[in-house]
Amino acid sequence: MAEPQTVSVPSQFLDEAGRELVDYFVGFCVLSDSDGEPDAQLAGSGTLVTIDKTYAILTADHVIQCLPSAGDVGLVLPRQSVEQLYRMMIRMEFVRRVRVGRGADKSKGPDLALLVLPLSDAANIQAFKSFCNLSRRRDHVLAQPQSTDTGVWYLCGMAHEWTAYSEPYGGYGRVKRFRGLYALTKVISEWQIEGFDYLEVGARYDANYQGPQSFQGFSGGGLWQLLIVQDHASGPRIVDRILSGVAFYQSALEGEIRRLTCHGRRSIYGPTIDIIREISVS
Repeated sequence: MAEPQTVSVPSQFLDEAGRELVDYFVGFCVLSDSDGEPDAQLAGSGTLVTIDKTYAILTADHVIQCLPSAGDVGLVLPRQSVEQLYRMMIRMEFVRRVRVGRGADKSKGPDLALLVLPLSDAANIQAFKSFCNLSRRRDHVLAQPQSTDTGVWYLCGMAHEWTAYSEPYGGYGRVKRFRGLYALTKVISEWQIEGFDYLEVGARYDANYQGPQSFQGFSGGGLWQLLIVQDHASGPRIVDRILSGVAFYQSALEGEIRRLTCHGRRSIYGPTIDIIREISVS
């Protein structure tokens, strides 16, 4: 594989690169009745992954704990290009909650979990989305982690404040619109504690900022590192897309900066894969 380089990248290229990550992320919706009408509230985000033959949604543990133990949970399945009307559900009695780690302090972690899907649900989701294969990448990512200064970083998730009702159409009497984001970001710091690693990324609320005021809803969303090389014939190209983090906490706004804490690569490709393999052989 070509070595990643420091390259000048057009904004259109960055937008197209981020859009491709939409194929992997989802949102969770808790269903309810509001004034006798069905309603859905955004409960967090996640990334579709496979570990060996297991299909799952990788997310924060506190997101999974907000989901009911029985009944339907809605899935938001963002698409790259067009808005689509649908009603995708998973039945909680048939999924398995797998806690990877949970600490007492919500700001410090750990806060990582998986929702293991039945094969029937995974097949339905695959009609719209893609699953990131973690086990295939495990050895390389753990043995040769890329520097956090390399490539470009995106945080993917659903924004609670961008949820809105829409006019009824398509045979549905009540329609709700959910909106997500693939946001360019930068790793500020990296550390490890008791077998888990963490990455802190930032959002700058300057005059050019176009993201949400709060990252509520992004909990469980994926942090990606994209490695880019300069092809002298065709320009910049992506040589690798590495799922490198899971968001779980946002700080208060400090001046123009909000910090978001994520689990890092060693947490994802180490204990997360280990616990699924232990379950599979038990």
